[in-house]
Amino acid sequence: MDDVAFIQDKTGFEIGEALLKKGIKKEYYLETRGDVLLRNKEVFRFWKELGMRYMFMGIEAIDEEGLKLHRKRTSL
Repeated sequence: MDDVAFIQDKTGFEIGEALLKKGIKKEYYLETRGDVLLRNKEVFRFWKELGMRYMFMGIEAIDEEGLKLHRKRTSL
């Protein structure tokens, strides 16, 4: 299992639907990446409704040069 939440939005929806079906109500927190959040906004909205209260996002660089240095496949 990857510690980055919802890289595959389908999985996030499936787990959330299972929690709803079982009537499990909790507060959740997760870790993710900015590109995943932007790509899969709907699953994050869904999890907010399910009880997600905190989201932690890593920031490796504050400029394009830093992103290239860390070999990130995204840009500002």
